[in-house]
Amino acid sequence: LAPFELNGNPFVPVPYSGAIFKRVLSYDHESVPEDTRKFPNPRNINDKLFCIGSAIRMAPGEPLLRAAHSTVGSGAEAINCADQVAQVLGSMLNKDGSSPDLDKDLAMTHQGFEASDELSMIEKWTDWVILHDVDMRTGYNISGFDEAYTADRGVLTALMQRCGMSFEQVTALFATEEERVPWNPLTAVTDST
Repeated sequence: LAPFELNGNPFVPVPYSGAIFKRVLSYDHESVPEDTRKFPNPRNINDKLFCIGSAIRMAPGEPLLRAAHSTVGSGAEAINCADQVAQVLGSMLNKDGSSPDLDKDLAMTHQGFEASDELSMIEKWTDWVILHDVDMRTGYNISGFDEAYTADRGVLTALMQRCGMSFEQVTALFATEEERVPWNPLTAVTDST
């Protein structure tokens, strides 16, 4: 099956083997606070989400599909160059101290996407995830931070860019930090009996 493009996003089809499998997305986002002594806050206009790194296991035994979505100048497009990927991977070591198998790693699909701004990056990443029909999501602290931060930044920037609202108008719509209840997987599902 040949790769194709859908709505400007490259899509790499995986042949159906007859087996049922789950497509697993692993991701992490990177953000930077205006004040580097503080933790990033999605409601601070100057704290920026600048990169979302993702990998999808398409099927057992198939290579990973890796992607980086970033704002312009944050480096995502560099992974479209096999030589640059090989250079970075060649400088890394496996957990046991051995060098990575570059031939095996370069056989994985690497895709880099740069967007003009945060909102475009979030939209491109969301479209990419939907396009690949992901069944499960994994990542370090995604439920405690990444999902809420990315959603808040998406809403904040969309209301400002698309609806012409000021930063003050948008943040007035959000709950205060004191009112916001973080999602807790232990209490998210309640017993109705």
